[in-house]
Amino acid sequence: MTVTISFGFLLPSYTHDMLWLTAGEELRHKLTPSGVTITRLSEEMPPFTLRWGHPGGSPLMQWSSTSGQLMWDGRLRMVGRVDSLHILAEDELMIMEISGYLRDAQQPRLPSLQTLQTRLFQASPMVIEPEGDPAWYAFLMPLDSPLSDLAQQAFFNETSLECWGSLAHEAPGFHHLVGMPFILESLTVHG
Repeated sequence: MTVTISFGFLLPSYTHDMLWLTAGEELRHKLTPSGVTITRLSEEMPPFTLRWGHPGGSPLMQWSSTSGQLMWDGRLRMVGRVDSLHILAEDELMIMEISGYLRDAQQPRLPSLQTLQTRLFQASPMVIEPEGDPAWYAFLMPLDSPLSDLAQQAFFNETSLECWGSLAHEAPGFHHLVGMPFILESLTVHG
């Protein structure tokens, strides 16, 4: 079996030593900015997981073991609970640390008209793999954003959040503030 991973965007230089492709204990491969092709894999592999920092680092994306072409667009979807909030007043920025699990990026957040015409909608499972320890993630948002208000409420009420974010570009230098800079794009508060 051969697997190829590529990136649907220009990777910022701070990611160059941070991305790993794993599949259980069988595969632990550091990725290059241009992606990589790995050959001579067994046909029965665990799911492929893109991880941050090291082979056991926070998962960013997961693909089935039958996928031969893997692509990551720099986006992350996860669910978890807020561990801490950091307010950087001079930058008018909030950094949210959250522990949780990957969410299936292919599942819709809400049902479409077509879905409701064909079946009764049921919310999809909260996480891809709820087993094991939760992973650590960091999301940045403007301090005056409604997202920061919801993050604070979730922190104080200990409710779970579902977060969508994208890897920060190089230019703002957010990677100097936190080692995994994802820009929070939207969130859902779960009761």
